[in-house]
Amino acid sequence: MFNKVESFKKRYLSLIDCKEQTDIYPSMDGLNKIMENHLYHIHFNGFAFLSMDKNAIELDPYKSLDKLSEQQGGICFELNASLNELLKNLGYKTYLVDALIDNIKDGSVPSYDIATHNAIVVEFESKNYLVDVGLGNYFRKPISFSGEYQDFTGRYQVRTIDESSKAFQLERFSNKQQQWLSQYRFSIINKNATDFTPNIEKVCDESCHLTKEFFMIKPYAHDSYKVIDGGRGVNLVWIHKAPDRDEKINLDASLARQILTEEFHMKAEQIDKVLSECKTSSTSSPFKALWTFVRKYLPGA
Repeated sequence: MFNKVESFKKRYLSLIDCKEQTDIYPSMDGLNKIMENHLYHIHFNGFAFLSMDKNAIELDPYKSLDKLSEQQGGICFELNASLNELLKNLGYKTYLVDALIDNIKDGSVPSYDIATHNAIVVEFESKNYLVDVGLGNYFRKPISFSGEYQDFTGRYQVRTIDESSKAFQLERFSNKQQQWLSQYRFSIINKNATDFTPNIEKVCDESCHLTKEFFMIKPYAHDSYKVIDGGRGVNLVWIHKAPDRDEKINLDASLARQILTEEFHMKAEQIDKVLSECKTSSTSSPFKALWTFVRKYLPGA
């Protein structure tokens, strides 16, 4: 007889290259590996913001897995809801929580009366950990509520706002401002994946600041990641960020189409939409030879 949950676990673990470790769940080693591998194998895809098509967003984790398996990526509501379902099915005690974003790295964002993000809290051996695979180029492993975490993207901590109401915030240390900045606030109140339907409607509304943005992010090593960044009326830029280099290349339409297809597996009709909304260089990119070289000779590029 077909077992829906077992099939989901097997497909998901295979997708993120964790299928050989089914005997170690639940464990911290397993949780660390799942989160890190998830980020490497399933990228953040902000096309939903640009298209403002709420019907393109799949909140049901079992249906969302089909989309993720096609290497299409997703936004936070899809990625964290799907991962939360996997963790629950593997025996972890989890909470899918909504989050109010305050800052993205060093810059503040508009506030809304409804959460425009979600995340996962995992309770393991009487300790809480924050897991988030839907915020782009952020932390790679679960963050303990009782300690600081650091990787090449920055320093992070979870600070208690109100213990009685189980209210917390994720903070990132801003080297630019030399202070801890709240990235988002959340309470440990468990949600179902479909509870975020009103949130989806909000982020797909033209009045939301997110609908002016477009970005796709995928880490491909322990200390580097690749980004396509742009927005309505804004140039499309390819970013290769690593400790020893920080390259930004303005893309022409041809190179943008190539990268979106080959690196982010984007569908042709979606790419057409991106190119119609975002600016591209009017002349052939002088960096095309460099891009070809990077992809051919640098591992992981």
